[in-house]
This record gives sequence, structure tokens and C-alpha cells, in this order.
Amino acid sequence: MKNKPKINILAYYISQFFWISYIIIPILFAISFPKRTKKVNIISSSSTFNISKDPLLFTHVTDTHINTLRQSSIDSFRKTFNLIRNFKPEFVVFTGDIVDNYDSTSHPRYGEQSEANWKIYQEETANITDIPIIEVGGNHDMFGIKNVFSQRNYLIDSSHSFNRNNTKSEDDFIVHSFKVGQSQTNIIAINPFQFPTSHPPLLLYTTFSSHLLDLVQNEIEKSETKSIVICHYPIGSIHSKKSSSGFKFDELIGWKDSVLIFLSGHSHTEKPYVFHHGIGGIEIIGTASFQHSSFGLVTIDNDGISWSIVNISKSPPKGVITYPIPMNQISQNAIFNDKEKAEIRVLMFSNRTDLSISFKIIEYGQKETKLVHADNLMFSRQLINGHSLYTFPLNMCIKSDGLYHIDFSGDFEGSRDFIVNNSFSTGGEKLTEFPGIVEMLGIIFPIFHLILLIITIILPFNCSGCQSKLDDIEEWIETSNSNSSWLFIFFGNFLLIRTRFQRIPMPIKLFIFFSVIFGVAGPLLFFKTENLFGCIFSFGYVINNKAYIADYGIFYSYFFLGIVCTPMIIVCSGLGVKSWSIYQIGDIIFGFCGIIADVIVLVRIVHQTAGSSLTAASIAFFFIPFIFIVMIITWMLMKMSKKKGSKIDRILDIRDDSLTQNLASMSSPSLA
Repeated sequence: MKNKPKINILAYYISQFFWISYIIIPILFAISFPKRTKKVNIISSSSTFNISKDPLLFTHVTDTHINTLRQSSIDSFRKTFNLIRNFKPEFVVFTGDIVDNYDSTSHPRYGEQSEANWKIYQEETANITDIPIIEVGGNHDMFGIKNVFSQRNYLIDSSHSFNRNNTKSEDDFIVHSFKVGQSQTNIIAINPFQFPTSHPPLLLYTTFSSHLLDLVQNEIEKSETKSIVICHYPIGSIHSKKSSSGFKFDELIGWKDSVLIFLSGHSHTEKPYVFHHGIGGIEIIGTASFQHSSFGLVTIDNDGISWSIVNISKSPPKGVITYPIPMNQISQNAIFNDKEKAEIRVLMFSNRTDLSISFKIIEYGQKETKLVHADNLMFSRQLINGHSLYTFPLNMCIKSDGLYHIDFSGDFEGSRDFIVNNSFSTGGEKLTEFPGIVEMLGIIFPIFHLILLIITIILPFNCSGCQSKLDDIEEWIETSNSNSSWLFIFFGNFLLIRTRFQRIPMPIKLFIFFSVIFGVAGPLLFFKTENLFGCIFSFGYVINNKAYIADYGIFYSYFFLGIVCTPMIIVCSGLGVKSWSIYQIGDIIFGFCGIIADVIVLVRIVHQTAGSSLTAASIAFFFIPFIFIVMIITWMLMKMSKKKGSKIDRILDIRDDSLTQNLASMSSPSLA
């Protein structure tokens, strides 16, 4: 009996799977080396500190995610706004994800407008009439809305800032300015949504078009006062085009000293994230209110921003430091070089004039730290909303430039690091939302797709005897005969997969080839926004005969190519060897892992976009895997049937030969 050929299992598995590292390694690289802001040397504002100018207090709330199915979100929201009322800020900015808009607290769930969630927001804020609230929509707030004026746009009906009267057009909703408070602070609110909107997770990232940037720039330039810009999305989640003047969004924020601060949310951070853009513009991502039970108290003192966190599960603060500015929050608008006229300032949430607040200042020297001053703040004056201001002249404490730390004790406790100098080098902060990964995916996507096309395309590969060489290497892998070629196995392995893949039946080859093309060109799944049907493609989505760019389209395409097409190719390549070995069981395991991953994507991601009714209608994640499984099972059954038939035929042939021989011997005359 002939010995079965011995497969070189190490070479085989390297040739099967090593090429996947071409896709994974760049992604790991992007994770390991995330995008950062540029280093910047911030010059102190040329203005002189004005002690007669009162500090301004407002609050920054984001990501409350109100959901009637989650009572804790309602309780957290109620406690947050009760505290805000006690602080009596001049206004509140709310940077989106006001409501959750999910129909379940666990998977599978569907992202869709929930009127019940919005009613909770309306009820809990109905009695706040003395504090202006300026809201922008988050991605959760905008799930599945046909147009700005749709009756399903509950943000307009529930908002304290936007309404159907002051929103005259879509542009009015996308970018709108508000003058609020006694200070008449200019707030530029940005809702960067394309209508009709889709469902999660396609709204996870956004694009600022040239038109939107023109609107923002116009609002900045026409304001007679410096502006606060607010949006749900941080700069790390924004793909910015350029305005007509050639500015990207981070440049508008960072180069225009008429912008005091850019406030955002979305990232669900536990502490405020501070970023510097341009020549010193500042962005602060607020903490997620529901997830981390916190929000921000923000002060503006002589154009210097100070963002302080408030944890709703702890005792509320009795006051807040307005000056000096925290070292990490210094911007191009801040005054941090004025030792003569500036003063230490604490805003107290009390009208008492007899509070005892002690402080001490430590200087960070090159070799050691030293105490430079200790004293008590003095009551200065009453402020609006029943607040009181306690101060102390800075020139009595600090005589030279340097890095300092101040501690407060007594009726107010707090501390911060600050700098006194003409300039300060900062920046280099790591951006949230992994913008580097999104960019890297866009780079390697065509490479990934090209590899799959090369493997599956049904065309001869005979240039300069290439196929003959591949056959020789494959002969060595499958039988341990012929010459080894480890270098090619590592770097040309997908061509060996192609060699094995091309041995499978033509119907299966054609099916997988067209599936690979479909992953880029076809509608991966369907969704519905109000009465409109839409399709998800690799570039984004199409609805109402119009295409919209959305980053998550490429994620869906990656999911399909990675967990559907790749396992199909690997399984077929494994079954394409001339003599299958039990050692190739890894291919089958990989295929089953693909099925499990596909089910997870269907339940956790596709269902969010499509809902229960359309999840099973997904061509990419339901029909194609199902058809492939049926085709493979049918092929294997046919092979088994053929093998069984061949075995019976061989037995019958042997019997026929024996019978023929016996009959011949019986009919032959005896020689006796």
C-alpha cells in the first residue's frame, strides 16, 4: 500500500495565515503610536489683568444618556441639575447625547428616536427658567431623523435653545449663535449632521464640510465678543475639510484668538481631556455625566479658562478657583505673566463675607521646592447670583517667574499647579477616538481587498512560469518533496493560498470572488429612517437617492471581508489540498470562529443599524455566510458520495476479476 504524503504543517499554516499580519500590524502600529496635537509655545496675552472685571461661572454637561429603561440614568441626571441649580451658573452648555435612544439596555438593541426619553428631559428641566441652557445634539440624539424639521427631531421640540421658530433652515440648525446671560456671552453651537441621518454606529464620527466651516468662521468673525464654540464631537472624531479661506476646524479654533474655548463630549472620559491647537487655542472634552457621575464647573476670568470637575456622588464644592489658571488649561487668551496686577481669586457659592480661606504657595525649583508665601484670602465683593469673591494680590506672593503650586484650606479646599512667565510650551496631547486608526484603515483597506482579489480571481497565473514555481513550492508543502522556499512562504504566502483555492469547484470559486467584490461595491445591509429605506456601503450610506460619507461604512466592509470572506477563503484553501490531513483542523476552527464573529456582529452591531426586521435581510452578514455554508456542505457530501461510490466500484471490479478467472479455469481442459 502506498504511503500517504506527509504535509509540512508548519509551512502550511504560515502560508495560510501569515498574510493576515499585513493587515493587523499597521492597525497595532496606529494604536501604539496614536495621533497627537502639535507642540506649541503659548505666549501670554498682552492684556493687563483687570481686577475690577468679575469672573464668569457656567457649567458644562455632556453625555447624560437618559433612558427610561435605565432608572439610574434618570437619577443621575436629576442629581446633576439639582446641583447646577445650587451653583447658580450664568448659563449651561450641554454638548450632546442628552438621551440614549436605545430600545434595550443590552444587545441586541436598536438605535431609534424615543419620545419617552425626551419627555424625561423636558420634565426634569421644565422648571429651569432662570438659567439659560444651550444644547447641541449628540450622535444618540440624532438617530434616524428624516430632516431637521421632522416631527421625529425631538431635540428641537425639547431644547431650551433650538426651536421651530428660531430654526429657519438646515443651516440654522447646523451652526447657530446664541447671546446668553448678563455677560451676553457668544456661544456658537454646531450640529454637524447630514439628513436623513442613519442609525448607530454610523454617526460615531463626523465630517465638517467646507460649507459648515464657512458658517462657523462667519459666526466667529461677526461676533463683537469672544466666543465659546460647542459641539458633541471632539476634534479627534472630526474629519475636517477646509473653509473657503483655507482653514480646517482645529485651525479656526486654534488660530483665532476670538475663540475662548472649544467644548465637546462624546468620548466618555473620566476626567476632562485638554488639547491645544494652532498657536494656543484650547479644547476641553467634558466628563461623561451618566457614566462617571460628573460634570464641569467652568470659569472665565480675564479671558482665562478654568474647567473644574464636580462629582455628583461626593460632597459638592463650596467654591472654585478662577485665578491663577491651571497650567494645563493655559490658552492664547490667558494672562499668565502679570505679577503686578493679577490676584489670586476664589469664587465662593455663598454670600458670606466672613469666610476663612488660607493658602500657601510652593515654588517648584530645579533642585528643590520651597514655600514662598502663606496667608489668608480677603473678601473682595459680592457677585451676581449670590456668589462672593475672595482675593489676594499676586505681587505680594510671587516676585519671579517660575512654576508654582497653591493649596487652599479652611472654608474652601482646593489646589492647582500654575505658571508665571511670558510663554509656556505645551501641546502634544494624545487625541481621543483613535483618529490614527481610522486613517490607517483607509490606507490598508485597498491592500486588504487587493490580496483577496488576487486569491479569488479566476484568471490564469502563468507569467514567466510563475504558476509552475508556485506548484513546486506547494508540492513541498503538501508532500515534503521538492525544494523548500521559506522566504516565499513568509512573503508570498497568499499566492500559495490562491494555488490551493483554485482547485475547488468553479461554482464556489465564483461565489467567493463575487462576494469579495460585493464587500466593496455592494449594499452590505439595509436600514430605515422614518419612511425612507437606506443601504450601507463601504463609503457610508445611500438614502433618498443621495450618498453620504460615513466612516463606519469602512468598518462594516472590514467586518465583512475579515470575518466572512477571509474564513471562506481559508476553509476553501484548506480543502483544496490534494490530500487532506487531520493536522489542518486549524482551518476548520478558523472557519467556525468566523461564524461566531459574524453572529456577534449581527447581534451587537448590525442590529443597532437595521433593527430586528432588517437584520436578517443583510446580504453581507446573513445571506452570503448562509449560502456558503450550504455550498460547502453540499460539496463535501458529494465528495463523500463519490468516494463511497468509487470504493464500491473497486470492490465490484475485484469481484468481477475473480469471477472471470474462476470461470476461465473451469472451462480450461485438464492436462492430466
